[in-house]
Amino acid sequence: VRLEDIDGNMVGFLEPDGPKRRKHPSPSMVTNLEIFAGLASVAVANAKLVSTLNRTVKLFRALLDTTVAMQEPVDLKDTLSTIAGRLNELIPFDETSVYLVDWEKNLLVPVYATGPYADEVMADIGPITGLAGVVAKSGKVEIVADSIDDPRVEDIPGLEDVEASQTMMAIPLKGRGEVEGVMELYREKGRRFTEVEYAVVEPFAAHAAIAIENAKLREELKDNFDSVQKAYEDIKDLDRMKDSLVD
Repeated sequence: VRLEDIDGNMVGFLEPDGPKRRKHPSPSMVTNLEIFAGLASVAVANAKLVSTLNRTVKLFRALLDTTVAMQEPVDLKDTLSTIAGRLNELIPFDETSVYLVDWEKNLLVPVYATGPYADEVMADIGPITGLAGVVAKSGKVEIVADSIDDPRVEDIPGLEDVEASQTMMAIPLKGRGEVEGVMELYREKGRRFTEVEYAVVEPFAAHAAIAIENAKLREELKDNFDSVQKAYEDIKDLDRMKDSLVD
């Protein structure tokens, strides 16, 4: 007996065991089974709705927590740590890394990493190549089924061993119309990332891009403040020299 959703699509079926004493089910038994199947279909549909609602609520709570955390006066690493932690609650992954893109110097600069090879990743400054380079230049997400088999994946610490093969998702972090960085997520290849999961990742990537922009802005403000402070000190030195000459 078919279990159908509200649009008439089959979502499952009910298959009772064989009748006792090889008797065919009576019309009334068939009717009862159909009624039961209808009720079961409603229960399945409701369960799916509740599951979807729970995931949506969890997503919005995680995004709210991330937004609140970004208002705190913390550095880029702490902000990215918060974003990664909230994201991992929704899309489980084993490791992550975040790179800044320096277009002028043609460099990918790691700013955040987790996992057993985090120290090696953080020291791995290099040209805009590999999978992260592809994503930085195209501005489009890339999902890799097997890190060993994909030629775009190169020089990632810990992935030299075939046994360490992973599935990957690389997401561009866009700010002010251009790619500011790239976030990569890794997990064992038996659990390949999907486009549906990317839809969940996307708002967190937007938060990461904003965090990077804010960090750059803070750095520019600090440099400007230091320059003004130095100019002020130079003026004070000139005033002291002038006073000495007058005396």
